[in-house]
Amino acid sequence: AMGVMRPRRLLLLLLSAIPATGRWQTAGAKQEKELSPSADDTLQIVFKPAEKPGRMSELWDAERRSKATFESQSYRVGTAPYENVNLYIGPDGDAKLPSGYNPCELGLCTPSLNQHIPQYCGSCWAHAAVSSLQDRIKRIRVQDNKDTGIDITLSVQHILNCPLVWANDDQSLAGSCGGGSVEGPYALIKIRYSGESVEDDPLSGKGLAYATENPYLACSSDSNEGLCAFLGESLTCSAINVAKNCNTFAEYGGTCQAIPDYPNAKIDEYGTINTTIPEQGVEALKRELYHRGPVSCGIDARPLVNYTGGVLYADKNAEYEFDHVVEVVGWGKDAHGKEYWISRNSWGEYWGERGFFKSEFGALRLGEQCAWGTYVSSTTTSPSSSSSSSSS
Repeated sequence: AMGVMRPRRLLLLLLSAIPATGRWQTAGAKQEKELSPSADDTLQIVFKPAEKPGRMSELWDAERRSKATFESQSYRVGTAPYENVNLYIGPDGDAKLPSGYNPCELGLCTPSLNQHIPQYCGSCWAHAAVSSLQDRIKRIRVQDNKDTGIDITLSVQHILNCPLVWANDDQSLAGSCGGGSVEGPYALIKIRYSGESVEDDPLSGKGLAYATENPYLACSSDSNEGLCAFLGESLTCSAINVAKNCNTFAEYGGTCQAIPDYPNAKIDEYGTINTTIPEQGVEALKRELYHRGPVSCGIDARPLVNYTGGVLYADKNAEYEFDHVVEVVGWGKDAHGKEYWISRNSWGEYWGERGFFKSEFGALRLGEQCAWGTYVSSTTTSPSSSSSSSSS
């Protein structure tokens, strides 16, 4: 069918933006100059025994870290200011929620991700959304469809290669390796990847690719970090950079070709939650997690730098700022009855509690800026079928 022609105007809407380039000031912080990626600003990866929990500070030069400004640390984790746009109260109902809920203990979580491999990229915003959607897909497949097949892993690189969102005849940028927005990837997947086909955007309406067709490179078209400087056209938004396969070595005449009808996943709606809004509150986030699955939330990542386990309790004297995005999966209570959120970071299983952390309600400002997307369909991964499954 003929799609709708739309003018190619680029309007960079700073949607809940969290860029790691340092160009956007973190609320309440002073920034004296624009930051840009350099060899001195990259993470220095070291290897440690697998049995010892990892601390992010162990990956930073201690002297350089002690002199670093908050803005440069924000650059490293990959975030910037967020302003809540939509309101969502969550599923209604009088059913009492449990005192604790962790879907990973029920076998409803997919493997953890690492945004810093093969090199640094401020893509926490995309990783949190992808991880949340993967877990929502698994929840529906296991609980509703009784499908215990192979986990679906979605492509973060697809989002980095094609980050522009069509909206009202304009385009907005979901993000890049320089940072992004909490709700941006959901808007991108819903409007561009899951919406109707647009004539002058042949890649629209085809869904978010699986990682097996487009693995993570930790690069975006605006980044010159490490191998990004050598990838060039491989980071542009084109059919071959959405989903492809290569047949053999180039010296034997091998080529890489785009996959036109690639396995994909789509969502049918997205929105945000703010636990500080009276009509939403903590219960809205709990209901969303319990009834539909994980969400992405903006947080202050500074307390995570030295985290190795346990509960991060709220510091009444702290001036928390948003500089990171994580996946929130559930909640629980400590021995003293204090409630905490259970979240998954995108720094690999080396870090924290095998990639997860707990934070007291109110700590890190977690809950104020959260986004979600509802999964509607995906390509079946069962070897016995090539059809698509759906949440409906």
